[in-house]
Parts: sequence; structure tokens; C-alpha cells
Amino acid sequence: MMKWMNQIGTDLYDALLITVVVSVSFILVIPFIPIVVGVQAYYQHERNERRLRLILTTLYENRRLIARYTLFTLGTLGVATLNIAYFSPLITTGHGIFVGVNWVVIGIVALSFIYAPMVIIMMKVTLRQLLFNAWMAALTQPLQLMVMVMAYGVLGVVVVIAPAFTPLGFAPVFALVAQLTHRHLVNLSTPSL
Repeated sequence: MMKWMNQIGTDLYDALLITVVVSVSFILVIPFIPIVVGVQAYYQHERNERRLRLILTTLYENRRLIARYTLFTLGTLGVATLNIAYFSPLITTGHGIFVGVNWVVIGIVALSFIYAPMVIIMMKVTLRQLLFNAWMAALTQPLQLMVMVMAYGVLGVVVVIAPAFTPLGFAPVFALVAQLTHRHLVNLSTPSL
């Protein structure tokens, strides 16, 4: 009984701390992607093997790739958002195509963000291989991808509409996405007979 209560207390404390760290990194923008990679590494492990140190260890071991991916993602999202917000009113011919292409770029980067943290954790790849592997993993399981997109969507709606309930949402969503992506990537890497 005491061991069970200790485990629940540890899980609640870890979830609260992870929620605070993710919230602060979301507000600061730049550390958000590295923190998500670390949190997914934390939730990838079994419940009794999880340590908060895993977050920092993962960040240190993959620091170069995480830095490149963060710069690529933030740069791409920044340019596409600036194009939509500031430059689209200046374009008269092909306005719809211009805006559509920028929204497609935002969608591609956002969808690659679902599998990219787990690819960073599980594989030693370059940035180009990371993007390719994340997209191939996403395209092989469209139903699972839709579940994860809906989980992130619900979390986004909660953050926008009811920010007071945000602490309840980060840990379960990241745990769900980490478990689904880890299981999917393990199944992809295991050859079937």
C-alpha cells in the first residue's frame, strides 16, 4: 500500500513539474521543442524507470540535432507566419495560392513535430533524415496520426479557451503521444515475417 501511494505521489509530482516546465518553455518559445523532446524521452520509459534526469540527459545527448531541428522549425514557422500576416495583403495576383502554400508549410512542419521527438530519441540521424523519417512514420499510420493530432488539438483548445485547466492537459497528452509514437517506431523497425 505504501509503495503504491509513493508511486502515485511521485507520478503527480513529476506531472506537475513537467507541466510547469512545458508551460514556461511554451511561453519562452525557443526552448519548447527541446523540452518536448526531453518530456517524450521521459514518458517513453516504463513507469518505474522514469527519472526527471532523463529529460536533461536526452537533451545533452542530442543537443546538436535538437538545436538544428529547433532552428529549422522556428525559422520555417516564422517565415510562413510572416508571409501570411504581413506580405499576403501586398500580393494581388495569386493571393489564395500564396496563403495556401504558407498554410501547407505550417501544416507540414506541425505534423512532422508529432514524430520528430521520438525519432530524435530513438535514431541517430541528420536533420534531413529526421524530417524524412518523421514523415514516413506519420504516413504509415494515418489513424494513429489523427488520434495524436486530435490530442494536440484538444490541448490547444484548452490552452486558448481555458488556460486555467492547462496544467491538467500537458502530462497526459505528452504521455499518450510518447507511448503511441514509441510503439509505432518500434513496430516499424522490427521486420515482419
